Amino acid sequence: MKMKIHQLHSLVAIVQNGLNVTRTARHMNISQPALTKHIQLLELQLGVSLFVRSKRRLVDLTPPGKELFAHASKVLTAMDDFARAATKLSRQTEQLSIAASPTPAGGLLLSAARSFRNLYPGINLNIRQGSMERSIELLKSGEVDLCLSSVPQVLDEDDLIFLECYKAQWIVVFLKDHHFEGRDFVNLVDLANLPLITYSEGYSSRAKIMNAFTSVALRPNIVFDASDIEAMKKYVRSGLGIAIVNDGTLDSVDRETLTALPLQDAIPPTTIHLGVRRDAILGKSAYHLISLLKPSLDKSVQARLER
Repeated sequence: MKMKIHQLHSLVAIVQNGLNVTRTARHMNISQPALTKHIQLLELQLGVSLFVRSKRRLVDLTPPGKELFAHASKVLTAMDDFARAATKLSRQTEQLSIAASPTPAGGLLLSAARSFRNLYPGINLNIRQGSMERSIELLKSGEVDLCLSSVPQVLDEDDLIFLECYKAQWIVVFLKDHHFEGRDFVNLVDLANLPLITYSEGYSSRAKIMNAFTSVALRPNIVFDASDIEAMKKYVRSGLGIAIVNDGTLDSVDRETLTALPLQDAIPPTTIHLGVRRDAILGKSAYHLISLLKPSLDKSVQARLER
């Protein structure tokens, strides 16, 4: 018996489209007679009627049709999984992509990316930076393999898994020799009348900063904003103001000109999560990147995905 894959696609598509042959043909971009022929030939090859017909219309699946439809669905799902796995395996030696919101992109991810490139010089690590919402959208659509960001309080995404990675604290970054230097921390009152640099409008971190100042009846003097921490630090080096950032880190080059202090009891820390798709097929390099971001997450991610 030589069945063809397009016959199984036709069977499943007709059922998914409510037994409407005209609509199914349109969705499959084929003619209605061609679709009808697919089903007739399949029934002939199988030796059973798949559909109950009434006045040349399909009204239901026959008992054998229901059983064979279930098998056809499993076959097509398995083929999709096979194709996705093959694509992933062919890519894992070439590219690994991760979406990140500004907070982890400028801190933990930057450090992990440097180590990853040393371990896998042949793999292109593609970092897509954007807002929390955009990062999650890229993960859901399959455009990236991993996501590192905060998550909304209510997230209705059954096809995604988010595991807590770390809590990002708020700091203030300023030029050396500023009058803040030597202190243990700063607070919102200290910052109220100073030129400030922080996240662009539309980012959740910007909203948290505005809410914090409003809660103590203060209005921040934000003179510049940016979508990433590195850009903010450049503004600070230029003498344009003081940056309020979430989880910013200063490397050896930064410390030549900049200093950072904690912003005390002003804004709650941001919980950063690692996100993966529930159906993700992750290669060795992806798990190694996960271990660089948070060693304890490596096995837990794998365990959750295998459920």
